[in-house]
Amino acid sequence: MGKTALSLAAQQGHLQALRPLVKTRIGVNSADFISMTPLHWAVVGGHSDCVQELLRHDADADIPNAGLGNTPLILAVDCGHLDIVRLLISANCNVNA
Repeated sequence: MGKTALSLAAQQGHLQALRPLVKTRIGVNSADFISMTPLHWAVVGGHSDCVQELLRHDADADIPNAGLGNTPLILAVDCGHLDIVRLLISANCNVNA
């Protein structure tokens, strides 16, 4: 399965496009062809505003991607996005995953 509109909006940091899509909660935790959820894409892109919006709408911060098993927290650490690390920890993600 390819990327959804929600994943693309998250990856590119388009908060205004992401908001109406995420409100439906459809696909918030859906993985694409490389097992990345919209939250994974927002984290990799460093888009903390999109991460916050996804978390507000029940994005699961503990889903690992299939390739390396990286959770959004691991990706945030690897990418050096300290603000997103803080967001994910404050959202009670599993720091031991």
